[in-house]
Amino acid sequence: MHIPPPVIFAAALLAQRKLAGSADTAPPAARVAGAVVGAVSLTLMGGTVAQFALAETTVDPARPGAASALVTTGPNRLSRNPIYLGFAGLLVAHALWRGSAAAAVPVVGFVAGLTPQIRREEEALLDRFGRAYAAYVRRVPRWILPMKS
Repeated sequence: MHIPPPVIFAAALLAQRKLAGSADTAPPAARVAGAVVGAVSLTLMGGTVAQFALAETTVDPARPGAASALVTTGPNRLSRNPIYLGFAGLLVAHALWRGSAAAAVPVVGFVAGLTPQIRREEEALLDRFGRAYAAYVRRVPRWILPMKS
């Protein structure tokens, strides 16, 4: 079953709000950190969309096989999934802003919920771009840190 990534993000955000309750006790430093993480995340996402637009290819996660170009520039040099990384960063930013450790838990659920979607995208991109995509996978981590893909 395919659940669109923005829906998974929205569910994680709602879970954060539920877990944090009325907690809004973040110290100023946590709020600043949350604002910085949020700004970086939005920049990452916007930069990725811009790179895809320049390459004249789709960002639609439901149609990865429709990609007309393999984008490996901009944020895609650091992560194979910079838009999803940006969504995760926004969730981290929200948890920091709220000052709630419990609100960080849905970030893990978000990443786990996206994993089947990412695997489908990777299979479609490997079919579409073959060796070029395989080399990209070896060179660039799925998220930001080298983790088992």
